[in-house]
Amino acid sequence: MNMRYILCHWIQEDLDEPVKIYSEVDEEGHELRKVEVYRDGTADYATQEVAVGQAGLALILFPSIEEINMDSETVAEEISPAEFKNIWKKYVG
Repeated sequence: MNMRYILCHWIQEDLDEPVKIYSEVDEEGHELRKVEVYRDGTADYATQEVAVGQAGLALILFPSIEEINMDSETVAEEISPAEFKNIWKKYVG
């Protein structure tokens, strides 16, 4: 299965919302895992089996990086599988 790994920087000031969102997306566009990191360094996460905190997987197909970047409050980029794995290990275990 060909996966994509996306980091989305959310540019906003609300302390109750994440500032970085890491997503693992399958080749069809389904989000499989997500880590949401907050300004204070805490994080929530979600998988197909569990959701911790406010995190939840997208119910619609994941948009392209270009579509995400059309919003002035978001900057998305593709990251490596290793980078996602390190973030997952750091915040989830």
